[in-house]
Amino acid sequence: MNQLPDLFVARRWNTLDGKTLDIAVTGSIAAVESPRFLRSLRRLGAEVVPWLSKGGKQFISETSLDWASGGKSVVQSFSGAASHIATHDALIIAPASANTLSKISLGIADSPITTLAASYLGCSKPVMVLPTMHNSLANSPIIAQNLARLRDQGVIFLAARHGEGKAKFPSPQSLADRVSYQLNRSRWGEQRPAVVLTMGSTRGYIDAIRYVSNYSSGRLGSLIAEELFRRGLDTIVIAGPCKYRPRVFSQLIGVETNEEMLAAAVAACQKPHTAGVFAAAVLDYIPQAKISGKISSKHPSLAVELKSASKIISACQPSSGIKVGFKLEVASPGQDLPASALSLAEGYCRREHLSFFVVNFWQDLSELSHKALFFAPTSSGAVEPCGFGGSKRAIATVIANHIEGTFLARSS
Repeated sequence: MNQLPDLFVARRWNTLDGKTLDIAVTGSIAAVESPRFLRSLRRLGAEVVPWLSKGGKQFISETSLDWASGGKSVVQSFSGAASHIATHDALIIAPASANTLSKISLGIADSPITTLAASYLGCSKPVMVLPTMHNSLANSPIIAQNLARLRDQGVIFLAARHGEGKAKFPSPQSLADRVSYQLNRSRWGEQRPAVVLTMGSTRGYIDAIRYVSNYSSGRLGSLIAEELFRRGLDTIVIAGPCKYRPRVFSQLIGVETNEEMLAAAVAACQKPHTAGVFAAAVLDYIPQAKISGKISSKHPSLAVELKSASKIISACQPSSGIKVGFKLEVASPGQDLPASALSLAEGYCRREHLSFFVVNFWQDLSELSHKALFFAPTSSGAVEPCGFGGSKRAIATVIANHIEGTFLARSS
């Protein structure tokens, strides 16, 4: 049996392919999260070069960073190789201590890391920092001034996780996703596109307690939203009730009912340079009326009259014309699935003005697995099959490729 080497990291996405990143680890207990962060960046395709400060060595070892990066760390000393000069794509200081940030803001280059930061700023290359410190330090007048000075210098601040009166290291995966977003967003220019994505289920309330609903785990919608975000696109996620929510996004709007999702989606799609992905499991029928309060359980039976609900996808026309629709079907015994799906796609693409269509069959999906057929209109107006997705991750990649590729083709 072939065994993978211990330093191997499986690439899950490719949004940082070809990027080499300097990752500086400074003095904070949050440094214990750095190995996971390095490996999360590698899973997006990046090569990483770790730097370890004297303060950082009090919390984590050089050996840990060497293992996580698959390479060799730069320790707290200058060398004749002039490694402190910015030659890679970006510098990320995570965690970033108050001491290191203050020195960089004042141009104090007394260590390899602060000198490296000065070189990156001098080359107008991205410098990202994750301040992790007690709130009393962040609120200290001098340190607050230094942090503001860094922002004025163009330093990008990554969002920390706050709790217990401290700024803490967030999920290493979400931090890597945010680094990917920052590195990819600049290629879109000032008119950066946004993607409106509906996901999850909706509820139709019978009374204050009871409701009817469709099932949706939200897993596929979350994967799509995260992949679009990693590619530097702004994401407006409109999420109904579901188990999963995306870990990164530009904006998350929580809704429950069809009416709430409809209003949020229509408003978001009116913004310029938007695409739409309509992945929510929306109710086709909702209760005729919501009864006030709670219906008594003493009734021997309960009849609920349902009415047809407005089609959210029909009411939304993204300004870019990029519009992705989904349809879940239940296959009949002996049914020719490809032929049935093509007929379905032809009708949906024309009626809803779709640029891409995903057909799912109930028998082929679960919370963790997913199979789907893809269809898209051609230049002649015909609708043709354009592939097959065997997993939720594969489906998310194909949809992101369609949206990104269409936007880039129009801007070239």
